[in-house]
Amino acid sequence: MFEILPLMIVTTFLAFLSHEFSDYDSTINEYRKKEKLFYIIMVILLIIFAGTRLEYNDTWVYRGGYENTRALTVNNFLSINWLKIGENPGFVFLELLMKYLHFSSQTFIMAFSIMSIAITYKFIWKYSNDLFLSSYFAFVFIYVDFLAAIKQMFAMSLCLVAVDRLIQGKKIRFILWLLIASTIHPYSLMYLICALFFFKPWSRKTAYMLFGFLIIGFSFRALVSRIVFFTTLIGEDYTVENLTLQGMNPLRVAVLCVPIFLSFLLRDRIKYSNDDRENNLFLNTTMLSGELSFVALFGTAILMGRVSNYFLPFQVLSIPWLFKYLDKKYKWVVTTAAIILYFVFFTYDCYRSGNQVFDVEFSRMTLFDYIDEGIFN
Repeated sequence: MFEILPLMIVTTFLAFLSHEFSDYDSTINEYRKKEKLFYIIMVILLIIFAGTRLEYNDTWVYRGGYENTRALTVNNFLSINWLKIGENPGFVFLELLMKYLHFSSQTFIMAFSIMSIAITYKFIWKYSNDLFLSSYFAFVFIYVDFLAAIKQMFAMSLCLVAVDRLIQGKKIRFILWLLIASTIHPYSLMYLICALFFFKPWSRKTAYMLFGFLIIGFSFRALVSRIVFFTTLIGEDYTVENLTLQGMNPLRVAVLCVPIFLSFLLRDRIKYSNDDRENNLFLNTTMLSGELSFVALFGTAILMGRVSNYFLPFQVLSIPWLFKYLDKKYKWVVTTAAIILYFVFFTYDCYRSGNQVFDVEFSRMTLFDYIDEGIFN
């Protein structure tokens, strides 16, 4: 925790400065113009911290896999099975290409940190109605995953590019970006559902969605064999035993479901004063994230928990957006409480989640050490 806390404080302060120096209309809670410099500095610090890590979670697996990878040749390029997305052919190609360019294993880590974090935070910058809160929630919900799951986080960032194209009405480009992302990690195909999620929150469709996931959750044991069949089709090797292990932490599920309960309390204001289609999409996918985590309570955290995490960027956009529907006399109280409580959750996550306490599991080099040791082999 004390390894990452200074980064959290500094980057959150930079996000606050970015918000304060932006041209913000407090009467409608929207930006006329957003400040870039402080935000870019924040993103650079996040990238350096992630890219110079030596150990955390599966970092050693990715590093070892890269070191054992051969350089790109015509033969091993032709041997990539692009139709079997469960084998992550796009990621395999990038490994081969980086090895061909003689990138060191640390540069391999740095390269994916740059791509994943820059793309994700650019999306947040573009669509957030509160850069300070969105950046803070992004740190709480997403940032630590950038230090662990390289394939999933890079695929998720490409999915956000796809969603950006979808919001612009470029449906073919939306599908193409999702197909590219699916070659990095097959769960990306879940984002196809975004095309159906522009409806107003808490309409009849919301009720159907919530009720459907309740049924799926309580019927999970009966459905698990079919889930295994579906995951096998996309190249994953889950078994019934894998998916019936301990479920997701109930506290994490409760936290991910907060926007569902908050939006329910504000549903009338949302329904009658909102005509913003992208925020409809963000809130609906935020609800989907909570609903998937609910299903993960029943013993499938290894699958549904991971799928739920794919939609976490929408949580960091939706929560600040929901706050604008609060009465002004309550807004600062709710905002302050949210900052404190989400920090408590983040602290708990650092001490209780993963294989070990964050400070025990994590280590990194300095940027100067990285430059001195060499970007290339």
